[in-house]
Amino acid sequence: MAYNFPGYDVLITVTVSDGKYQLDGTTQVTASLTKGLTYKFDQSAASNSTHPLVFSSDSSNSSAYTTGVTQVGTPGSANAYTLLETTETTPSELYYYCSNHPGMGGQANLGAIGGSIRDQAGKVGIGLTAAQDPAYKLDVNGDIMVRGGDIRDGSGNPAVTMSGGNVTIPNNLTVTGTLNGLSYPTSDGTSNQVLTTNGSGTLSFTTVSGGSGIASVSADTSPSLGGNLNVAGHSIVSASGGNIAITPDTSGKIVLDGQSWPNAVGTNGYYLQTDGSGNLSWAAVSGGGGGGVSITTATASFDYNNSVWSSLANGNSYTGYSWDTGIDIPANALIVEIQFHTTTAFNNIGGYNLKGPYLDLGNDRVLFFDGWYQGNYGPSQYYGSCMQTAGLSAMKTAYRNGSSSLDLELSIQKSGGSSAPTQGAATITVYYLS
Repeated sequence: MAYNFPGYDVLITVTVSDGKYQLDGTTQVTASLTKGLTYKFDQSAASNSTHPLVFSSDSSNSSAYTTGVTQVGTPGSANAYTLLETTETTPSELYYYCSNHPGMGGQANLGAIGGSIRDQAGKVGIGLTAAQDPAYKLDVNGDIMVRGGDIRDGSGNPAVTMSGGNVTIPNNLTVTGTLNGLSYPTSDGTSNQVLTTNGSGTLSFTTVSGGSGIASVSADTSPSLGGNLNVAGHSIVSASGGNIAITPDTSGKIVLDGQSWPNAVGTNGYYLQTDGSGNLSWAAVSGGGGGGVSITTATASFDYNNSVWSSLANGNSYTGYSWDTGIDIPANALIVEIQFHTTTAFNNIGGYNLKGPYLDLGNDRVLFFDGWYQGNYGPSQYYGSCMQTAGLSAMKTAYRNGSSSLDLELSIQKSGGSSAPTQGAATITVYYLS
């Protein structure tokens, strides 16, 4: 259907299929026309041959309607058409039919209100096409603007109130179908049920396992406790060997059983200390009393004593050299770490099968520094590199002293040669708990 052509307002294309008229492609459609407009029924299609379209004012087609009707050309030929000019006096119902063959046509309804508003059988249509009849008291095709006031119910009470862009429904709202693409339940659920979605727009009431709320903590991506967390005798465990991270916000502290822990990593070798008021902090290890960690530092040098040891496990004779560190370990102390720091390299000790240095703990017990001893007591290492090159080396152990104090002595042994080492300088630092 087309509008506003010269000589007419609306163009309707007429064809014939299976012995029936088709208006704009729809068979025997009930045409919805508007009074005051002129309609051109185009019959130039070949299927219209021998089927002239005419009008009547009754369904039996016994009374031809010719007012404002003009037939031009031969149906089925080019430029053949029937023109219908309507006015406010045109009947509200007309019938189109073939003057040669019965049963081909249909009904045409004409609204009493002109333009795009049509009144038909007590129903008003706005913006409907000619092929559409109003289906309700008000049938609108397009947007509706309410500039003010209310939409009222059958009792005259406001059902929908609109003001300042806001829409208010003062009474109950019953949703049939969907709202914002969501389909809501048509009846209430039972007590403590919650609304859940199937992920496709359908909502339903569901009983949550374990009571109301979410089914599991994992369902809440940002949980916030409203009170204390009671594990009820259970444990907090991680999955798949993962860590359990407790991270306070900004300057917050972790408080475990009343003890406030530091929120930063301490320096290597530092230990935790308390202020006696529940605050723990990292602190450097220092000497002194108090029964805590005690550090003794001594600087020692070689003293050649011409001792010859011939009873080692490999059967060789070794010339031994030792020096007293001057470090006394209290009885029952636990040695945690020993540091050997060569400050000045020792000379005249290379070129031989060197064993050491090692610490003599007394009672035929010795401690070898890792990687410094070649033989039956430790990893292979020649030339005493820790002594020939200035630098720091450390041995970590967990040796508890006996019931008597121990005077630490550092020794080396070498096979072959009779020259004592040229004196060097080293620092021995022992960390122990007593």
